[in-house]
Amino acid sequence: MRAAEDEAVARGCTSMIVSSMSFQAPGFYRRQGYLETGSGGGIPGGHTRHHFFKELGADGDRQGRFVESRWAKTTTLSL
Repeated sequence: MRAAEDEAVARGCTSMIVSSMSFQAPGFYRRQGYLETGSGGGIPGGHTRHHFFKELGADGDRQGRFVESRWAKTTTLSL
């Protein structure tokens, strides 16, 4: 995850948005400083989809914090 965040910063991204299913890795993203911004049920097997946000600092600071104004300008990074 750190390598993906570093690459995102190198490409000029200021935040990351990720999604995970309840049976995958929501706990991993929380431990990496991502803030859960929403979740939704209705997934077969009783699972839930979780959405996370993290603002990336250009100085290597990877503190997860929600900045509402960032949602209006989102960059998608494909690795």
